[in-house]
Amino acid sequence: AKVSSRPGWSIFGIGMSLLMAPLWGLQLASDPHEAVWLTMTGPLLTAGAGVLVFRISTSLGFRALAAMLATLSFGLLTLAPVYSTELFSEPGVTLAILSIILGLLRWQSGARGGPSLGGLAFAWALFFRFDPTLIFPPAALGARRVPRPVLSCDWPPGVPAPPPPSPPPPSRRRPP
Repeated sequence: AKVSSRPGWSIFGIGMSLLMAPLWGLQLASDPHEAVWLTMTGPLLTAGAGVLVFRISTSLGFRALAAMLATLSFGLLTLAPVYSTELFSEPGVTLAILSIILGLLRWQSGARGGPSLGGLAFAWALFFRFDPTLIFPPAALGARRVPRPVLSCDWPPGVPAPPPPSPPPPSRRRPP
C-alpha cells in the first residue's frame, strides 16, 4: 500500500466544514441524494458580506444610495459571486475581514462592541485560513491613531474650499 505524505484534511482550516455540518444534517433529512443545502454555504456568506459592505459604507458617512452602489459593486463587479459557487473558504474569509473592518470602525468611533466584533471576527478568520489575520494587528493600531476622514458637509480646516459652481448660461430661446 502506498502511504501519502499529504494530510487527510484541508490545510486551510475547518471553517467551511463547521458551517456545513448543520446544513449536512438538513440535507440528509430533506434529500440525501442531492447537495442543495450544502452549496448554500458560500452564497449565504457572500450575502452576509454584502450586508457588511453596506454597513461599513454607512458607518464611513456615505449616504444610503452610495452605500447601496458600493454593495452592488461588490456583488456584481468582484469575484465574490464566482467564489460563492464553489466550496472554497474565500466567502468566509471575506466575511471575516469585513467584520474586522466594521469592528475597527466602531472602535474608532467609540461605539460599544467594536473591539469585541473585531476580536471575534479575527478568531472567525482563523477557522478559515491564517493569512487574512495578518491585516488585523496593523489595522487595529491604525484605527486608534489615524483620525477618521471627514465625509460630511463640513470642510476640513486649513484646506482651501473649491470655488462654487458657476451659474448655468442664459438661455438663447425666446419665451413663447
